[in-house]
Amino acid sequence: MRMKGSLRKVRTASMYEQGFTLIELMIALAVLAIIISLAAPSFVTMIQNNRATGATNDLIASLQLARTEAIKSNGAALLQSINGTSDWGDGHRIGVDLNSDGDILDANELLRNVDAPHSSISITSADNAVSEITYNGTGGVTSASTTTFTIDTTRCETGVTRKVRKVQIGLSGGNTLSYSTETCP
Repeated sequence: MRMKGSLRKVRTASMYEQGFTLIELMIALAVLAIIISLAAPSFVTMIQNNRATGATNDLIASLQLARTEAIKSNGAALLQSINGTSDWGDGHRIGVDLNSDGDILDANELLRNVDAPHSSISITSADNAVSEITYNGTGGVTSASTTTFTIDTTRCETGVTRKVRKVQIGLSGGNTLSYSTETCP
């Protein structure tokens, strides 16, 4: 059975109106560039804060591991800066001093090496110039005074405020985290 009229495709104007014009594309790119330029400075600050937070968390976890191992072995556990100075920015190592020689580089004594944080993060123990922390079998610290580590970013834009993290280790071996806000000079 055949229909009287044939089926034809009808072309409308909307079939030919697809895509963007060059002017529309340029305007969209200009708006995108403005939005990115406004967001970029805060994005850099967010990355720096995340790096500093990560370095702080690594240090606190290392302190807790050393303290736990000292209690567990009822002996000395050490946390040492890799370079042997008060600049902990090159990384640190954790170990149990089984033979009481003050060295944890023996294969059976070294528990963990912690890599250096990103180069834009500094970790220092400025108050006592500490390069090593020793925990005793009760979980206390063998030093004569408290130790404070400062975790900060090395990048600093003039007039920008930043959060500086401080981890303080008491004589009992426990640690506290505090923050201070400083403005870049």
